[in-house]
Amino acid sequence: MSVGTNAGYAPAIGVLTQSSAMRVVVAERTRMPFVDAVRALAATVIVAHHFSSYQPLADAASPILGPLLNWFHDYGRVAQVFIVLSGFMLAGSMSHRRWDGGGAGRFVIQRYFRLALPYFAAIGIAIVAGAIGRDWIDNDVAGAMPTIQQLLAHVLFLQDVLGYESLSAGLWFVCISFQLTLICVAGFFVRDVLLCKMPAWIHARVSRLPMALGWLLAVASLFYFNRVSSWESWAVFFFCQFFLGVLVQRALENPRAQRSLAIYVLVVTVSLAVDWRPRLALALATGLVLFAGGKLGALSRWPSNRVVAFMGRTSYSLFLIHFPVLIIVATLWEQQEWTSPMGAVAGLVFAYGVSVAAATLFYRFVEQPATRLSRRFA
Repeated sequence: MSVGTNAGYAPAIGVLTQSSAMRVVVAERTRMPFVDAVRALAATVIVAHHFSSYQPLADAASPILGPLLNWFHDYGRVAQVFIVLSGFMLAGSMSHRRWDGGGAGRFVIQRYFRLALPYFAAIGIAIVAGAIGRDWIDNDVAGAMPTIQQLLAHVLFLQDVLGYESLSAGLWFVCISFQLTLICVAGFFVRDVLLCKMPAWIHARVSRLPMALGWLLAVASLFYFNRVSSWESWAVFFFCQFFLGVLVQRALENPRAQRSLAIYVLVVTVSLAVDWRPRLALALATGLVLFAGGKLGALSRWPSNRVVAFMGRTSYSLFLIHFPVLIIVATLWEQQEWTSPMGAVAGLVFAYGVSVAAATLFYRFVEQPATRLSRRFA
C-alpha cells in the first residue's frame, strides 16, 4: 500500500537512463498538468451529475436538456477517478517515510486538517444554503436542520457509517479518502514496528509487507467488498480502485514493478468478467490512461493550459462548494418564478458559472490556508 508519481519512463523514441528517469520523477511530482486535466474533467462531470439529479432546475429544464441531463444522471458518478488519482498521488509521498508512532500520528493529523477544514467550511455553507432554500425547494434537496449528533458524525467522517443524512452532496468521498489514508498508514506503521524487532537479514521481506497486505485487500475488494452495496460506506469497497493508482505509480517509478501492474490489470479484468461494474471499468481505464501518460512523458508536459491547470487545482473546492451554490440559485429562480424550461437551463448554466467563481474564492481563502496549516504537522 502506497501512493505517488514516476520514473523509468520510456518515451516514444529511445529509453531513459535511470538517472534521467529520476529527473523526470522530480519534474512530475512538481507539476503534473495531465493529472490536473483529469481532475478538472472529472470534477466538471460530477458537478453536472449533481445538477442533473436534484430538483427543481433539472426537472424544469428537462424539456430542452432531457437526454443530456439523463446521461449525466446515469453515468456522471465518476468519483472513482479521484480515488485512482488518490492512490497514484499518495504512493510516492508515503512510501519513503519512516512510520514510527510519531510519524504516523503526524501524517494522520496532517491529512485530517488537509481534508477536513475545507470540508467543514463547505458544510457550514451548505447549512446556510439549506436554511435559505428550505421554504422554496424540496426538503430532499435543501435538507433539514442538522442535529448535534449529525454534526458530530460529520466531524468524525462517520455520517454514512452511522446512518446520518449527509449535509451536502458528495461528502462521502472525503470520508472514504480519509479511511484509505488510515489503511495505508496502518500498513506502513506495522511494517516499521516489525522492522525494529526483527533481525537485519529479514528486513527486506518485512519491508514488502504493506504491498502484500495491499494485494490481499485489493483482491478481496475486487471479488467481494466492491460487489456488495452495503460496504459502500467503507474504504474496502473502493480499495481495489485506490490500489490501482498505487500500482500505476510504482510501475512508472520502477520498471520492474510493471509486471505487478500487468498482473493486477488482468485480475481486475477477470473480476469484471465475473461481475461487470461500469464504475470499476472506468477506474481501470483511468489507471491505464495515467500509465500511458507517464510512459509517454505527458504527465509533466500536456496539456499546457492555465485554465485546465487552475480547474485541476481547484477541483476539490469545486467538488465541495457547487451543491450549496445550486441550492441558492434554485431558490432564487423559484422566488422569481423563472421556472420555464429556458429559464431553468439559464439557471443551471448560471449555477455552474457561480460554482466556478465560488470555488476560486474557496480555494484562495479556505483550501490553501488549510493546506498550509496541515503542513505544520509534516
